[in-house]
Amino acid sequence: MTTSSARPGLRTNEDQIRRIFEVELASYVRAEDLDGYLSLWDEDCMWCPPNRPDRRGKDEIRTGVGDLLAEFAIDPSFRAEEVVVADEYGYVNGTLEAKVRPKGGGPESIVHGREIWLFRLASDGWKIARIIFNDKPN
Repeated sequence: MTTSSARPGLRTNEDQIRRIFEVELASYVRAEDLDGYLSLWDEDCMWCPPNRPDRRGKDEIRTGVGDLLAEFAIDPSFRAEEVVVADEYGYVNGTLEAKVRPKGGGPESIVHGREIWLFRLASDGWKIARIIFNDKPN
């Protein structure tokens, strides 16, 4: 069962979640806009990257993502393979391909990953509650 709290221009809950996954978060990462990035997150949130500590809550996520963006320029591209909504929760199962360039110098690399994101419907729309991802071989 899905509920409707659609953002203007987006017809369904699945469309809203897909847009956050495929468009909005990536644009904030590219721009290194931590405030915009964190605006997508629920208050009760957790970020679980590979080879880095898990971060719980927006303050810890700001630190973890800020550290990552201080070290690397990242141009991510996300593709949702599955978007499911049930009442006030939704999830995405998708993939990541990102161009990653060390800011201290060195060659650019391409990173591939599997992404699982959990969303919660808040009063102001869908928010990310959990991001769990891993690196995949190129």
